[in-house]
Amino acid sequence: PTLSCFGDPIAITPNIDQIATNGYIFTNTFAQQALCAPSRTSLLTSRRPDSIHLYDSHSYWRKSVANFTSLPQYFKQFNYFTQSVGKVFHPGIVSNHSDDYPLSWSAPPFHGSTEKYKFSAVCPSLDGVFRTNIVCPVDVAKQPEMTLPDIQSTQFTLNFLHNYNTTNGNPFFLALGYHKPHIPLKCPKEFLDLYPLSAINLATNRYIPKHMPEVAWNPWMDMKSRDDIKQFNISFPFGGIPDFYQRYIRQSYYACVSYIDDQIGQVLQKLNDKQLANNTIIMLLGDHGWSLGEHNEWSKYSNFDVSVRVPLIISMPHMNATINYQYMSPLDQNLRKNSYKLNKITEIREIVELVDIFPTLSDLAGLPVAHICPENVTQIVCSEGVSVKPLLNPIKTIKKWKRFAFTQYPRPNATPQPNSDQPVLKDIKIMGYSMKNGYMSYTEWVGFDPNTFAGNWSQVVGRELYLGSKQNNNVAYDQRFKQMVRYLALKLRKGWRKVQKGSLVFGLKGDGVLSSHESHGSTPLAANRHNLTRLDSTDRFAQPSNGHLIGRGGQPFDKHRPLLIRVHYHSIEHWFAISIRRRNHDTSNRSIRLNYRRFHGRQLWHRWAASRRPQTLSGRRFPSLLFLTQNLFAKTFLFLHFLLVLLVHTDRRLNLFVSPLLLILDYRCGAGVPHDRHLFDVLLLFSQQLFGPFCPQLGRFQAIGASRVLLFATKPSVRPLLR
Repeated sequence: PTLSCFGDPIAITPNIDQIATNGYIFTNTFAQQALCAPSRTSLLTSRRPDSIHLYDSHSYWRKSVANFTSLPQYFKQFNYFTQSVGKVFHPGIVSNHSDDYPLSWSAPPFHGSTEKYKFSAVCPSLDGVFRTNIVCPVDVAKQPEMTLPDIQSTQFTLNFLHNYNTTNGNPFFLALGYHKPHIPLKCPKEFLDLYPLSAINLATNRYIPKHMPEVAWNPWMDMKSRDDIKQFNISFPFGGIPDFYQRYIRQSYYACVSYIDDQIGQVLQKLNDKQLANNTIIMLLGDHGWSLGEHNEWSKYSNFDVSVRVPLIISMPHMNATINYQYMSPLDQNLRKNSYKLNKITEIREIVELVDIFPTLSDLAGLPVAHICPENVTQIVCSEGVSVKPLLNPIKTIKKWKRFAFTQYPRPNATPQPNSDQPVLKDIKIMGYSMKNGYMSYTEWVGFDPNTFAGNWSQVVGRELYLGSKQNNNVAYDQRFKQMVRYLALKLRKGWRKVQKGSLVFGLKGDGVLSSHESHGSTPLAANRHNLTRLDSTDRFAQPSNGHLIGRGGQPFDKHRPLLIRVHYHSIEHWFAISIRRRNHDTSNRSIRLNYRRFHGRQLWHRWAASRRPQTLSGRRFPSLLFLTQNLFAKTFLFLHFLLVLLVHTDRRLNLFVSPLLLILDYRCGAGVPHDRHLFDVLLLFSQQLFGPFCPQLGRFQAIGASRVLLFATKPSVRPLLR
């Protein structure tokens, strides 16, 4: 997102940053479809597009599917005064030409009178003629009615907050929907001065992804229909905008973002003046992303991350004793970009979807949280998302979370045509179903029946697999990733309900036996954060009072009976044989040496186990790992931690382990922390889960003692899988 609090280096958004510094930012939030109407309806009903049968803007869910309860309607039923301002529901038939009033709102929704000029020729050109341009800096005093829609929405909101009696009245649910930075990029011209063209960089990946199937392409016809873009006579469907004009478009986009930040700042100031800031939940989000030249695309209308990733910020009253919002004008020349920031912005990287907004707001407000909707049941009140409130706990004790976000986009044909961006329901012949986790994105374009609202998985038109945030190279047809594609295709077909089942959750039994078992939820937090797919163990361990390590069946574990560990990492299966040899029997400071071998299948493991030859598939010994720890129980599972960390920091595509590699740890209940951030997250979070009952101080552990962990790798050519 083009927001300073999300790391954009040139965005000037001091007021939005105030919300972020008083709350949480979610960096992996995804819309369910990159189109206004289905995305907003999905968000406000907590139902996915296939459930509301909405992929365009030409049907009303209450009539076409069922009378689902909306988010504002739910709050209204609990005596909240609900008010809509601006663009909340998508206008038109998709919200019954009334923004779903009076079912969802306590009072008629407000729309600025100047909204009707959205498609009018109001953008000044160099020849003095007003046109319908994309780039549209304006003199507000010369606009129709001498104002703009978002300015009118802000003024209505300020009046609402000023006149609303919170002492004697009900609590309010206020939904304020700004139009910008939606096209046309119309904003007061003074905001352009914040971003000189010399400071505007172009997208680094201004080219079509390698091996991308044509069905995935968005020809951005809404942009090409504008007067200033028409002058370039761009060829259909893959022609591009000249670089010099791309800078003007990106400049205008940033200017619109700062313009909206200015409007938000005025609302925050009013909240502060009315002493409402300390008892108001604020949630800031977008309904979809936007391409600014990435992949040579513009607008939305695709399954690329840049089109479906959205900003999400949540600020809650109880986070700080007092919240003091102050309006900061982005136009203030004395304002320095970093002068208004606090030292820390809390970032949450777990996967979140817009269908999670309904249950999240209900949970934060103390209302009953709707249960997960059963399959093929049109219940009035239920949800297809989950509350993110557990992620807001400073001490993240949550053991499981969703592993993937699911998005989709329709197409009328396997090759681009003029209606590829926004096909109406009857023209939809193909649906692109996508599964994402912030680093990996897998998409299948399959046949679709608009009468049954179902995809035909036997008719695959195209596949996409992108590794990395830039999504520049589709490796779905690379034979090296054949097994991975097969695994992800199976998960995608199972859908969002079932893909989260079967993940590993570590837990301690009452007798102290640590086991890995199949859960019916999603992955543990640390595994989700680092995109680990699954870890299964065939043995269970315990640390009896006599100090002997116990294997499966209660038999003593020894070096002649190696432990078998199976690791699934991005669908690639690895088998590890671990043998343990004690170096001494000093109970005060025992240490053990663990030798591991890697195999590419269980048959190879059995062959090796029968011969007991300490060789790998290539006939080469792998190095030993030496752990100096304080108890035998920790030694064994610290090695499992290391396997996970090693997989995270090894490029799976090279199909090898970093070798040789030596890890020496002095582990004393939370003493050691690695320097690397991802490594720290894995070790800390897994340690909290595994050793928390034995080391309560781990729950309060933050970032100390980094000097006690050393990690050496002699193959610098092996690139980290996660940045």
